[in-house]
Amino acid sequence: MKALDLRGLQQRLEKKTDNIYFLVGSEPFLIDEALLSIKNKVLSTGATDFNYDSFYATDVDTAKVSDVIGTLPMMCPQRLVVFKQTHLLTEKQWEKLHAILESPVDTTVLVMVADKM
Repeated sequence: MKALDLRGLQQRLEKKTDNIYFLVGSEPFLIDEALLSIKNKVLSTGATDFNYDSFYATDVDTAKVSDVIGTLPMMCPQRLVVFKQTHLLTEKQWEKLHAILESPVDTTVLVMVADKM
């Protein structure tokens, strides 16, 4: 997938939803707007509270994130998992996420947010 700016992301979301998004940038407003656009698309119907999880790389083990990604959504076609500060992950932590990145879960949209690549 090619890199998109905020408007390009919003236009793409009108057509389809991907299973994995990487949001990279140091502008919090644009990251928040992109997250809101994805959240509104993915969780437009159903129980938002049951199908939305957000984690910070500094506060959680990647195995927990992997478990949540594999959890089925409740009363909604998809769940949304946001994983922030992923630029701080170690190589070992990335390895724990490798299987999910190689074979995304159809019922989960994973958004990984980083200040830089």
